[in-house]
Amino acid sequence: MFFGNSCSLDIDIDADPSRPFVYIDPFHKGAKCPVFSDGEDISGTAFITLHPGKRLEHSGIKVELIGQSDTLYNKSGIYNFFVMSREIEPAGTLLESKQYRWKFPLVGIENDSYWGVNIRLYYLVRITILKPYGG
Repeated sequence: MFFGNSCSLDIDIDADPSRPFVYIDPFHKGAKCPVFSDGEDISGTAFITLHPGKRLEHSGIKVELIGQSDTLYNKSGIYNFFVMSREIEPAGTLLESKQYRWKFPLVGIENDSYWGVNIRLYYLVRITILKPYGG
């Protein structure tokens, strides 16, 4: 999105196969996500794959661990109640595909994820490629 056909982005979260997993979709057709507890490390790898003959100018690349709440009655949208951020690449130009290891050590999670009728609390990992103005 916003980068045309220059690259694709994938993320892999480190999780032991014996770790509990939950389905995002209540009908168990969507992706399975690992369950983490308060005080655990959350880590993984971001993969940025450049398409042949392309390059990517950027103003930095960061990984964020975000806690969000979404309430049925709140028309203003989603509220971020928890944010941790790490820069994984300073501003520059990618000329080839790269992968980045990232880690949020001993994350203190105040609220458990919850998916109810009127409110949803959940955590996500987001990789952001900052695009320079006029680029």
